Amino acid sequence: MAKFNNKFKLKIASFVLKKKLKKSVRTRQTINLNNAKTIGIIYNDNEQKSNEIIEKFVEFLSEKNIQVYVVEFINKKIKTDNYIKKNGFNYFSLNDLNCFYKPKSVVVDEFINNDFDILIDLSLNDKCFPVKYINALSKAKFKVGKFYETPNYFDFMINIDGNNNLKFFIEQIKNYLTMINNK
Repeated sequence: MAKFNNKFKLKIASFVLKKKLKKSVRTRQTINLNNAKTIGIIYNDNEQKSNEIIEKFVEFLSEKNIQVYVVEFINKKIKTDNYIKKNGFNYFSLNDLNCFYKPKSVVVDEFINNDFDILIDLSLNDKCFPVKYINALSKAKFKVGKFYETPNYFDFMINIDGNNNLKFFIEQIKNYLTMINNK
């Protein structure tokens, strides 16, 4: 019964998201990594040992004088005392979702409303509704993520052909976002 209830809640959540998306307005623009001034990164905590890899990616971007904001979804209920907030790194968890999996957090609202030059979703699977919600409603000019056949909200997708390795995915992002719209 719980599985049916979760599927039903996800259907309602998806319906509500589609209605919100119709009202959402953003300026789309293809932006090269070398021209970006702000980047928002979102990812799902399910990828083990991803924080260290993402920190190195953020360091790489910061060396290019890009202002980077990171939001991590922690897919469990947590005590906030156990998580230390780093500069530019924020998180939300199951504690911050309503009964229909919609994030209800100031961190998420600020992230969605920031018109980043580029939004990068580093999640390696598309099963996380709260991350999809943020991707869909983000005001970012250029949204980048992993290729999925299911409906997504990216402007540019990178197919890593089953190589679900975060380091490899980040290298592909660096490569393609340096080549794209290069003037």
